[in-house]
Amino acid sequence: ISLDVAIGAAMFPEHGSNAEELIQAARLARASLQSANEPFAMYDQRMQEDWQSRHQLSEELREALRKDVLTLHLQPQVDVESDRCFGAELLLRWQRANGDWVAPPVIVEMIEEYGWRAQFTEWLIRSALRLSTELDAAGVDIRLSLNLTAGDLLDTDLPELVAQCLETWRLPAERFTFELTESVMMVDRERGLSVMSRLRAMGVKLALDDFGTGYSSLSYLVTLPLNEIKIDRSFVVGMFSSPENLRIVRTIIDLTHDLGMVSLAEGVEEVVQRDQLLALGCTRVQG
Repeated sequence: ISLDVAIGAAMFPEHGSNAEELIQAARLARASLQSANEPFAMYDQRMQEDWQSRHQLSEELREALRKDVLTLHLQPQVDVESDRCFGAELLLRWQRANGDWVAPPVIVEMIEEYGWRAQFTEWLIRSALRLSTELDAAGVDIRLSLNLTAGDLLDTDLPELVAQCLETWRLPAERFTFELTESVMMVDRERGLSVMSRLRAMGVKLALDDFGTGYSSLSYLVTLPLNEIKIDRSFVVGMFSSPENLRIVRTIIDLTHDLGMVSLAEGVEEVVQRDQLLALGCTRVQG
């Protein structure tokens, strides 16, 4: 078993006048290591300020989840051959009461940290289905993609939740795509594969997000029940400045075709990017 060590330290009397204050200071120092990827930290006064700010943010997020004030924005996915918008990825957004926007990775990180994943995932799925119904009513027939976390993929109750929601909203499973990152696959492959297979069996589509930036491995890629591979925007943006990036994009597209899947390029904002991808055989873009 490989273990990571995180040590927080505090000094007397600089950081506390008694044992309780010192222990609290050391705990804050250790907590600061969660995002720093370092093994050791000495207490600093700014850590107290950061903790108070994060605690306030967590309380607001808890209230936002309870009152359903998180929002989902749609980023279009287009078939460049027909010039038709066939789908959209749902992007999480949250604006605090003071007007500040909170970065989505921070929201997801706090949801995981405070144990609200199950509550958030249920909100996400129900919101996606409600939004799909509203789009239908407006005459917009598109599929919707939403992101799952490692915790979601290991939740054996997830397929049942999805099935219940689809039945409640009377929507076809084929209209929804769940996006998974490569790192998610590495947590518990067998359990994750079981959940993925059950989702695919009911008709939900599965996409591998940000392919090429993580633990890319052909040995596991060919065993996953995927419909789609998404090309990370960093490769798309770098196609014209780096021959290596262009080769990576071409390789991913060819690989996707060979595996009988669909490739979708992210971060496409320029006509030249679209034209290059189309020339390489990628007909679906997002941006």
